Amino acid sequence: MKDESELSSSVLAGRYKRLQQFIWLAQFVIMMVIASNYVAGVDVLETPILLAAFVINFVSLTCLYLKKFTLSSAILLVNCAFVLTALMSVNNGLRDSAVIGLPGLVVFAAIVGSSRLFYCILLYLVCFVIGLGYYDIEMGYPRNIAPINWSVVADIIVILLVIGFAIKQLVNELKKQTNRLTYESQQASKSHKEIELIAHHDALTGLPNRYLAEDRFQQSLAHVTRSGEVVGLLFIDLDHFKPVNDNLGHDIGDALLKEVAQRISDVVRKRDSVCRIGGDEFVVIIEANNHQSAVGDIANKILETVNLPFYISSHRIDISASIGVALSPNDGEDFHDLTKKADLAMYKSKALGRNACSFFDEELNQELALKSKLIEQLRETIFKKSLNLNFQPVIDLKRDKVVANEALVRWNNGVELWISPEVFIPLAEDNGMIYEIGKRVLKEACLQCAVWRKSGYGNLSVSVNISNHQLRDNQLETIVLESLTQANLPPEALTLEIKESALISKYNQVERQIKSMRKLGVKFCIDDYGLGHSNLVELYELGIDQIKLDRQLLKDMEDNRYQQKLLDGLLAFAAHLSIEVIAKGIENDEFIETLRKKSCSFGQGFLLGEPMSPSELDIYLERAYQ
Repeated sequence: MKDESELSSSVLAGRYKRLQQFIWLAQFVIMMVIASNYVAGVDVLETPILLAAFVINFVSLTCLYLKKFTLSSAILLVNCAFVLTALMSVNNGLRDSAVIGLPGLVVFAAIVGSSRLFYCILLYLVCFVIGLGYYDIEMGYPRNIAPINWSVVADIIVILLVIGFAIKQLVNELKKQTNRLTYESQQASKSHKEIELIAHHDALTGLPNRYLAEDRFQQSLAHVTRSGEVVGLLFIDLDHFKPVNDNLGHDIGDALLKEVAQRISDVVRKRDSVCRIGGDEFVVIIEANNHQSAVGDIANKILETVNLPFYISSHRIDISASIGVALSPNDGEDFHDLTKKADLAMYKSKALGRNACSFFDEELNQELALKSKLIEQLRETIFKKSLNLNFQPVIDLKRDKVVANEALVRWNNGVELWISPEVFIPLAEDNGMIYEIGKRVLKEACLQCAVWRKSGYGNLSVSVNISNHQLRDNQLETIVLESLTQANLPPEALTLEIKESALISKYNQVERQIKSMRKLGVKFCIDDYGLGHSNLVELYELGIDQIKLDRQLLKDMEDNRYQQKLLDGLLAFAAHLSIEVIAKGIENDEFIETLRKKSCSFGQGFLLGEPMSPSELDIYLERAYQ
């Protein structure tokens, strides 16, 4: 039998209740026997024995109330055994009616007693029956009853043993099953709690995740609705966190996030909720009775604590945070809507120079409304397939010939006229529309390139910009193959332009996709090279064919001799590794001559050719190839 401490509280409660019922049943039986003797006018020696037993049972009941289960059951069973054997001794021996109670006592002991106590009671009763039988048979104890023999004694003993062991076996089996079910119930409950913890908490920091954050927000909102307070939702984004991951590795970045989580948790009050909703983004839910001032005070404390240096694995790390705040019910009562507003306010803090806190206001509300309107218009435009595709030529500076055209998507929403790609591309990425846009641009660009080649421009290729979201999508390679096959275009005629930031995960999915498509013959180009941290050797090992120098980088080189020496070294090293260099943003003839002298083979810019529609580009190509 398992120790009582291993049993659940519900099992123990059942055993206590059962023993209590048995004690009161025994008291009732004793009182009934005393009363029946009194009514019958029988003057026997039973009454003192029964009264003593009645008092002793109250001692057992007291022990039970004191949570001493084992002692209480022992007193009750020993007392019952004493009463039955005493009554048999002073009355009719083995012919006395009290013998009927012996099997009941054995059952009683099996149910409420421990195994040791059960066997002690059973052994005592067997020995008593043998002893009393011997006394009556061999000693010739005179009783005014029919004589007995050893057969009667054996019968009683057999009955006691059979009933006792049968009941004990049954009770043991029931206890095992009860304990097993209790254990399984406890394990199931434990597993449920663990699953719930995993589902509602961030694995890295242990903080509540986005799902639990919404629940905490609803609880706070319900509380402030009754008290007349407000709920402040703080959206926190770490400044300069990406370079930590890039330069020191993700292990250091993870350790930094855990330290940031701890600092924020130490700053806020116990009733406030700190949640991590992804990446380097945190949400803090605050109940405040003083509107903006109380929420603002906590936000400033968070800024101060995050701004202090972090020391992780012998590295000193300096970061800051940008915080956006939305208040409920003033700014709304829907968690997702409020999160968007706080996120928008956070970007205002970024625009103010970071390490700042901004509250959502009407100006931001108008901006959010415009953003929502643009999202709906963009979704409708994609559905109607009415995005425009323009092409900007890439020129071979040595031969002054067009060698490729970059596909550029343009959007005229019919209301605000042309919307800049810098506006609608991030919207498409945030709302999952970039995949449909990218798929359509790839197919149309390949089809258009095939038309050029059939028109006599056999060496022309086309380049298509691929966002980081698309590059991490497992369907990209399939879409590229479908586009090439549908247009009957050779893979070497397609160049995919990607951002340098996409190479952060190059050793995983991105690297596999690039190398897989490179084997097919598709080329890759790094756009806006010079803004990130990758070097040419890494690009060479990855199989990158081209780099496009960032226009701001080239602009800085125009009048800076030191920067021009860097450009000379970059061009020479790239040529040694067979990586083609394309200069972007060319706007004057002098810079073209400079690039030619430095052996920069390719250029692109408004001076060489603006983005044009397919029909305009046809005219441009006809003139260029005359």
